[in-house]
Amino acid sequence: HFSNTSTETMSDKIKRMLKNEIQQM
Repeated sequence: HFSNTSTETMSDKIKRMLKNEIQQM
């Protein structure tokens, strides 16, 4: 089910991935 939250989730996922990468560094 794709809704308006879909975009928010994508942004959240990207932000989380970036944060994780930064933390790993």
